[in-house]
Amino acid sequence: QDKRTPVNNPSSSNSWSVTLALEAVTSFELSSFVIEILPIFKRKALTSSSAEIAYEIVLIVLSVFVMPMFDNLFKSFNAELPLISQIVINVSNFFRKYILHILLVILVSFLFLRFYIKTKIGRLQFDTLKLNLPFIGNISRSVITSRFASGFSTLLQSGVPLVTSIDVMGRLLGNKKVEEMFETCKSELRRGQKVAKSIQTVNIFPPMLIEMVSVGENSGQLESVLDTTASFFDEQVERDIKKATSSIEPVMIMIIAAIIVAVLLAVFLPMLGLMDAIDNINTTY
Repeated sequence: QDKRTPVNNPSSSNSWSVTLALEAVTSFELSSFVIEILPIFKRKALTSSSAEIAYEIVLIVLSVFVMPMFDNLFKSFNAELPLISQIVINVSNFFRKYILHILLVILVSFLFLRFYIKTKIGRLQFDTLKLNLPFIGNISRSVITSRFASGFSTLLQSGVPLVTSIDVMGRLLGNKKVEEMFETCKSELRRGQKVAKSIQTVNIFPPMLIEMVSVGENSGQLESVLDTTASFFDEQVERDIKKATSSIEPVMIMIIAAIIVAVLLAVFLPMLGLMDAIDNINTTY
């Protein structure tokens, strides 16, 4: 008797689906977690050196504690602070005065967003946003494509029926927007459409995946083709993360450099002005 015979029974099929779904959750979530997190940890290790942290602390001390001293000194000499110094002082005073209010607003906003995302409409909007954000969108699409190819292959090799496999994968991919798209895909399969034609309705999948599914379907080697495709998109995730970090890094460097220059100018320009004020007093007397 064929070992796959029990799969043709509906209750047995459901049992297969549940078991494999649980296994897939573990393997897919862990693999994608590792793929996404390792480069981030690597980047953190490179950018969070003790020297840079110390430098940031120095800038904060200069802005929050040293700059107000210049304000008092200049007032005592009836002199005006440079504009950039006055701006830094005003920003510093604002944060010193309202820091608790700011932290409270951030905390409340975080808790509200966290609660909203747990609602049905909030989760759908959040998952839709993840697919369309710059940089993050490409990474999310590649992760979903890799998960789909690997998981779909595993389910088919285990003898799970085609429509059931698509249904399980739609729920496993962890994105409500994609799960909605898979409902249309299942409808197309039930109408007798080929797999490649059906998954075109999931419009986040790249053309390469559609073509590879079509090749595997026509050659009768869909499972092995999906495994190969999954490996490719695993590497694509890493490439997308590197591309995103390399694109964001120059912008962040420019922003940090601008802040550093502003703070340093805000500190040294008053020193020069203070020396001129002292010279004027000496000249007067």
